[in-house]
Amino acid sequence: MDKTKKARLTKKGWAFGSAESFLGLTPEESAYIEIKLSLARELKKARLKKPSSSQPRVAKMESADATRAWPDVAIPPGEVLAEELEARGLTQSRLARLMHRPLQAINEIVRGRKRITGATALGLADALGTSAEFWIRLEADYELNKARLARRREPRRRTRPRAPLGRAEAIREAALSSDPRFLKRVAAARRELRAGKGVRLEDLPR
Repeated sequence: MDKTKKARLTKKGWAFGSAESFLGLTPEESAYIEIKLSLARELKKARLKKPSSSQPRVAKMESADATRAWPDVAIPPGEVLAEELEARGLTQSRLARLMHRPLQAINEIVRGRKRITGATALGLADALGTSAEFWIRLEADYELNKARLARRREPRRRTRPRAPLGRAEAIREAALSSDPRFLKRVAAARRELRAGKGVRLEDLPR
């Protein structure tokens, strides 16, 4: 900025100086801010250099699930929790106290009578030092595998052969489906009626 413009703005009440003087920062605070700005710039550069895949995230996850081998038995998360408690030497009562939950709720989870919700997963993660996602994933896998096995046990539905339609039903279906043959016969019937001739539908060319 030239001196003339600066003088004119100063006369109008504008103030000029550094950011440190304007904000009243100490040298230590100014250095700290400069470090954070430098880190932010470097992080942005690193993100821009990282190669990105054109495949969506959901597609990647689905491709991984497609190659996954599912067991022939749906294992409730409660069984995994019971084994974990036994390995750690913990009782259900102790876990209930750590999670601040009723003993009955823990017992129902272990016996497979109660689902693991998001809040329960967070409580288990805090009490056992695991991740909440681990328990949520166990619950989701159990429900999905149980549905897979139930579908496998269902008998396949057999489609019955379609019974031949009567003449009235065939005419109605042809009209609804706009069958070209039916429309051709209707057009011929109209021509016969316009000519003053009697006509029967069954006598028309097919």
